[in-house]
Amino acid sequence: AQTLHFAELNPAFFFLLQIFDEEYAVLYLDQGGALVAIRHTPLPIRHLWLSFDEGRQWNKYSFTNTPLFVDGVLGEPGEETLIMTIFGHFSHRSEWQLVKIDFRSIFNRRCTEADYQTWHLHNQGEPCLMGVKRIYRKLKPTSRCVMGKTYSVTMTSAPCDCTEADFECDYGYERRTDGKCSPAFWFHPSSMSRSCTTGMTFLNSTGYRKVVSNNCTAGVIAEYTARQQHCPIQAPKGLHLVTSEGRLTAMLGANVTFLVFLEE
Repeated sequence: AQTLHFAELNPAFFFLLQIFDEEYAVLYLDQGGALVAIRHTPLPIRHLWLSFDEGRQWNKYSFTNTPLFVDGVLGEPGEETLIMTIFGHFSHRSEWQLVKIDFRSIFNRRCTEADYQTWHLHNQGEPCLMGVKRIYRKLKPTSRCVMGKTYSVTMTSAPCDCTEADFECDYGYERRTDGKCSPAFWFHPSSMSRSCTTGMTFLNSTGYRKVVSNNCTAGVIAEYTARQQHCPIQAPKGLHLVTSEGRLTAMLGANVTFLVFLEE
């Protein structure tokens, strides 16, 4: 086993990253202040990649003089770790090798407030995600400092007005080509009130329901939310009339008791 300080790593060259062409394992150091990428391959390797600006630019470094079959990469416990361990073997018959890399030497100071910037969480320019606008504090790409255990991701959030995008099709409805929710061929909206009792209320669906965990407010929420309605008044049905004796005839002048049955 050997321990390398970052200053002992041998830099190879510098380039602008677009996308890694192959599969890489990526570790986050110092709560994301630095990224380490190492190629995932059955072939022996001797290089790793390091980025300080969220993966925009990468430096390539050699961590061993002899190419190593890498079996795994581990980070020390804790989000603020600056130490990683690479374990593998030089050949299929050799013993295990551990290379422990300490990156603390690349940071010469603690971060201050001037090293941070605000960042708006968004999706392709859309600031509202799940009905909320969120603003985070993160490290500037040009800052190279240690955030450490005292760093906290302060976040502010505010609800957004509801739009149609915050709703999905309700049960029995499906999305049409025009984006609207309409009853499916097997579903009859009127059936929802058939089991309703006169004088009670039921939720009459608009065909939409808010996406689970969405926190939007106002906007079109009243238009798309199910409405509480009174159960419709239904005509009586199931009328059945018989005499107490079960006969269909009666003697003239005799008292007859009728039994009236009504299902609904």
